[in-house]
Amino acid sequence: MADISYLNSTTANVVTNSIDAGAMLMILMFILAAAAFFILIGSLERYTKFFDALSKLLYTLKYTAAGVGVVTIAYGMYIACLVLASVGGGIEPILIVEWFGAYIGITIVGYVATRIWARIRDMHAQYVAAKTRSPDLIVG
Repeated sequence: MADISYLNSTTANVVTNSIDAGAMLMILMFILAAAAFFILIGSLERYTKFFDALSKLLYTLKYTAAGVGVVTIAYGMYIACLVLASVGGGIEPILIVEWFGAYIGITIVGYVATRIWARIRDMHAQYVAAKTRSPDLIVG
């Protein structure tokens, strides 16, 4: 007799075979993916929109990688300080993380302030150039 121990069975030895939800979900996702693919290639406009969105998503991955790097470094520093504190170095790990967070916050504020200052400087240069070209264009 064939080995049927892998099949579900009841106490009356009536063998039932059931497909679990994982297999059904896989089949449903395959059908949906095939339908989405055919809808996508059905129109050049949809195809273009899809690949434009995909390129924007891929563009953000460099920021995701940078974020993972920063978090990995910060967590590594936290673990190292935790080990040093347990050995008796007297370093409080949370203070190191707070100082690192403050450094990141101050750096972000500085970057934003520099960008705003550059924007104001460029706008003022355009204002001065427009005023020297044609004083009648400036109202006020």
